[in-house]
Amino acid sequence: MRSEGGKQKWNYYWKAIKWLLGNGFWTLLPLWFILFMSGLSDGKFGTEEIFHLIVHDGLILFVCCAIAGSTLVDLILTDRTARIISFIWIALIPCFLALVILADYALIIGKFIDPECFKLTSKTSLAVILVTIFYCVFVKAQIYHKEETKNATNAKNVL
Repeated sequence: MRSEGGKQKWNYYWKAIKWLLGNGFWTLLPLWFILFMSGLSDGKFGTEEIFHLIVHDGLILFVCCAIAGSTLVDLILTDRTARIISFIWIALIPCFLALVILADYALIIGKFIDPECFKLTSKTSLAVILVTIFYCVFVKAQIYHKEETKNATNAKNVL
């Protein structure tokens, strides 16, 4: 049988996963719309746009950058009592993701590399997506834990 603490910790991660899925859905809403329209038209509408958004524009990677940045802002706005060195390392992850994405984009614009590097099957894309998922879930779970602990402490102080 799991302890209450272990169950509660899982709840923080589950809440973070739901946050990530919800944000992922809403940030990709234009893509879902184009996919829907493509399905309705039997591929006559939207197919080229979908390819262009994903491959040439790097839409998924920019969404990863935005979501990781949002998580970083939440982290900054949370009352952090962690050691400053830990905070800096955690804050560097989304900065590194943004740097990788922007470097790829600059190299594509300069025609040094092929836009195919934005394909979802490229190693860079897969790495950015996976790091974003793990970063956001881990950091958001820590934020939720910190907020709940702070709220519980405040509630005890009021009584």
